[in-house]
Amino acid sequence: MIVLLGGSGFLGSRIQNYLQTKNIAFVTIGRSNENNFIADFHNQTAFMKTLFSLNPSVVINCIAATDIENCEINSEYAYEANVYIPELLANCQNYQNFKIIHISTDHFYDKIRSSEEETVILNEYANTKLLGELALSNENVLIFRTNFFGLDEANRGRGLIEKVIKTVNKGHVFEAFTDVLFNPLFVDDLIKLIILSTEKFNSGIFNIGSSSYCSKAKFVAMCFEKLDLDMNLYEPISSENIKNRVKRPRKMVSKLDKASSQLGFSLPSLEDTFARFIKRDKAILSKRKKLDEF
Repeated sequence: MIVLLGGSGFLGSRIQNYLQTKNIAFVTIGRSNENNFIADFHNQTAFMKTLFSLNPSVVINCIAATDIENCEINSEYAYEANVYIPELLANCQNYQNFKIIHISTDHFYDKIRSSEEETVILNEYANTKLLGELALSNENVLIFRTNFFGLDEANRGRGLIEKVIKTVNKGHVFEAFTDVLFNPLFVDDLIKLIILSTEKFNSGIFNIGSSSYCSKAKFVAMCFEKLDLDMNLYEPISSENIKNRVKRPRKMVSKLDKASSQLGFSLPSLEDTFARFIKRDKAILSKRKKLDEF
């Protein structure tokens, strides 16, 4: 049995859809009534009772506070999701034997082809995500440091591409950074690796991304072109043009050798994973337009 935490989020909702199409048994635990089991994570006894009653083989943790600006000004918000939940799960493992797949971030890196050991902490978001990883450091935990993209199937506007579409639909210019580099993966490609890892589990911390990289400006330009958006509303800029912004890394390009050698993953190029995104997710946009027209 797979237990999914954060099932109503962007990644979690897409994991649910994938598991349903593959007829893989799972349940979700969370605060909202969208979940199979509603939990108060601060009531550790009640949460543990619920989790243990399900007897999970694997818990996939997608819960995260990812608003970088908010994490910086509200450390309690960041700590609760990024540190407290991993600590709670680690405590649960002291009483029941199950494995954890924890979704982390590439926000630790500021050098092209950074290995898992080359972390740089520039803000509170990265600090709390790293503390969450440290809370989960045992042999029954697999951590994916990753950056992913795709459309939010729940149509809640979450993720970079949704922000682009929302901005353009309002007739506003979308500014994309020429000096911020990354190697993200289409969310469905990431999900396949997550589910594969529930069957062939390996512990440790692994970078997961595309084998090639580009600037966020180039990535956004690809989105404009392939999603038939108005290029007049696209503007490449330097991140230095944005003042009073929380400090962030600019070279979030992870080295993938460890995932390839130890997990046997053959990670796609950015071009290939993006092509799968267009093939799969452009249909979601078409459905939305039809609904709007109706």
